[in-house]
Amino acid sequence: MKIILKKFFSPNSKPTAETFPELVDCIIWMRFVLAVFFGIWVGHEKQNRGGPNILLGLNFIAFLPILYAKTFLGADQDSYGTKLMFPGIMQGMALSMLIWFYFYTAAHPEDEAAFVSAFSKILVLTNTDSASDEGGISSQQSVEDEPQIIAEDSEF
Repeated sequence: MKIILKKFFSPNSKPTAETFPELVDCIIWMRFVLAVFFGIWVGHEKQNRGGPNILLGLNFIAFLPILYAKTFLGADQDSYGTKLMFPGIMQGMALSMLIWFYFYTAAHPEDEAAFVSAFSKILVLTNTDSASDEGGISSQQSVEDEPQIIAEDSEF
């Protein structure tokens, strides 16, 4: 483990797939660490901007490790192929969003209470609708009673 970390933090070591095959795993773990820090930062941010934060996180998690490998380590990316570019990006994004949602929800209990209230109203409405379906007309009968429109000039 020490040898791997020493290779990963050695400036201008010029690793290749033959000399440092563990670089792919190190890049994936770097993405996870960046995802944790990004999720905590965005979760505590006062102005939560949604879409721009997702794109910022994607760029941060995807390109910063590649920039590190190319500029700091001087890695030969061609020897790794696509193994160095893409692994761990979606998992890192999912991890950052999970942490972001956790910290945002913890910091905004009034929004959580409003969501729970709205969701419970929806559950009450769906339960009353399903109870009326059991005692009254079945859903199959109500579909059969509706007029059907048939388009003759359809290309499908």
